[in-house]
Amino acid sequence: MRRDVRSVLRAGYPLLKLRQGMPRHHHRAAWAILACRTPAMGGRVELCPNGHHDAVRFNSCRHRSCPRCAYRSVESWLDAKEKMLLGVDHFHVIFTVPSELRPLFEWNGRVLSDLLFEVVKATIFEFLEDPKHLGARPGILAALHTWSRTLVLHPHIHCLVSAGGVTPDGRWKPVKNGYLVPVEAVKVVYKGKLLDGIEKLLRGNRLRLPGGWNLGHAIGALRACARKKWNVRVEDRYEHGLGVATYLARYMRGGPIKSSRLVACDADGVVFRYGRSGSDRGRSRNATMRLPLEQFARRWFRHVPEKGQRVIRSWGLYHHSHRERLEACRAQCDEDPRKKRRKRRPALERRCPVCRCLPVDGPMVPPDWPQAPIPTSHSPPAIEVSP
Repeated sequence: MRRDVRSVLRAGYPLLKLRQGMPRHHHRAAWAILACRTPAMGGRVELCPNGHHDAVRFNSCRHRSCPRCAYRSVESWLDAKEKMLLGVDHFHVIFTVPSELRPLFEWNGRVLSDLLFEVVKATIFEFLEDPKHLGARPGILAALHTWSRTLVLHPHIHCLVSAGGVTPDGRWKPVKNGYLVPVEAVKVVYKGKLLDGIEKLLRGNRLRLPGGWNLGHAIGALRACARKKWNVRVEDRYEHGLGVATYLARYMRGGPIKSSRLVACDADGVVFRYGRSGSDRGRSRNATMRLPLEQFARRWFRHVPEKGQRVIRSWGLYHHSHRERLEACRAQCDEDPRKKRRKRRPALERRCPVCRCLPVDGPMVPPDWPQAPIPTSHSPPAIEVSP
């Protein structure tokens, strides 16, 4: 078996779909990923203008969870954000969710993810728009991650926050003394807003309850969370926002784990690295975990977003409705034209192996099954694709 995520999913998906039901968007993702760049997707013939060479290039699926289709979309998004970000310091803020609420998130992923975004947005603006702290509206990029390093459910939001904002009269105002927000106070407000929002959804019968739960169990979980200390981290300020933006984009597409983290793959399971960049929290940077193919596939598909679900959002100065204010603040910030630029990987070019010229498009290649049905948990068709 090849050591990449697609090969592992090809082996684990048939086991998974036979033993448990899967939502439609999981089957849709499996169909797209396994058929990506194969005859099933159709393609085109690339011809050398001088007649030296021809090759068939099959189409990509362009599914946002596909490990093979992520590069161009991520690069395009980063290019746009690099032009948009102000050349000022930024902060990286992470909002997490207690483990007691994870069963509710597993059964109500989209509803509670939308609520989590709204609570994080309201919390940040409540503090930074307060004259006691900043008295201005910052620019924010927020990204939802639903996984831990071991691929278990762990919903949390990463925020890139500008170290300053625009005042109501249109002036740029930097943060005071390099200090963004009082973290302990933010934890309390964030906890209260999220628990209140979940309780309203529960009492309004707008949430599905996990198996074995009733309303009393759910309210009890909220009460247990209210007694705990929640985790909100504000990292040290960055001289630019590109590093954090690149981190946010890394998992915007392509799924929760990259093939580079896989150590070994065979018929018995898959071994992948989950250690952190250091040896803190009791885990070495070379820590590995072995999972059966079915379990790895189950954890991986759990993090496929539903169709139409937004996992990255822009607020404040970075929202598209504030372009004029953003440009006015850019002029006031006196940006350094030599500000750090990200390193770009060279674009891949396919050239004729004989004369090295760029090929031209030839005839189209039709797909193997033009009317291929999307699999469902009730009637899952077999997907046979070549590596």
